Amino acid sequence: MKNPIRQATHKIRELLVQGLTPERIALTVVSGVFLGINPAIGTTTLLCTLLALGLGLNLPLIQITNYAVYPLEILFLVPFMELGHWLVNGHPLSLTGAEILSRFHAGWIPALEQLWAYLLEGLLGWLLVSLLLAPLCYGVLSRLLRQLRPESRGSKDSPPLLTVPEKQDK
Repeated sequence: MKNPIRQATHKIRELLVQGLTPERIALTVVSGVFLGINPAIGTTTLLCTLLALGLGLNLPLIQITNYAVYPLEILFLVPFMELGHWLVNGHPLSLTGAEILSRFHAGWIPALEQLWAYLLEGLLGWLLVSLLLAPLCYGVLSRLLRQLRPESRGSKDSPPLLTVPEKQDK
């Protein structure tokens, strides 16, 4: 008799690792993290999907990464707005993260009308941080992942980092 949990786990693992090189894994994870923390709440799933489809990245992996960093999106919301405010000497932020979220829960359109300047400043702060840190994170992660590939250390061709063993029916 087949174990359904084992079968489901195998299918998920296949989706996450099929034919991925260390560079593609690193690009997918870093993209999911940095798109996932952008202060435009409610846009991360769409942005990650569009980027994955446009660049041929692994869609399940980018979305899992995106969802995993959701708490960071909320945590960094106010700091990104404050950084953007500092960069443009804009509107002083007099709201907490909880107050901002409560306005969005009350209604997207009214919240955007009230907070658009703060959101633009937040996007500017996020963009600056992302442009500085994403390439660094990609370089470090891709290097670490290449070192995990035992069969081809030093090879310029990057075969898949992870392979899924053939399914064995018993």
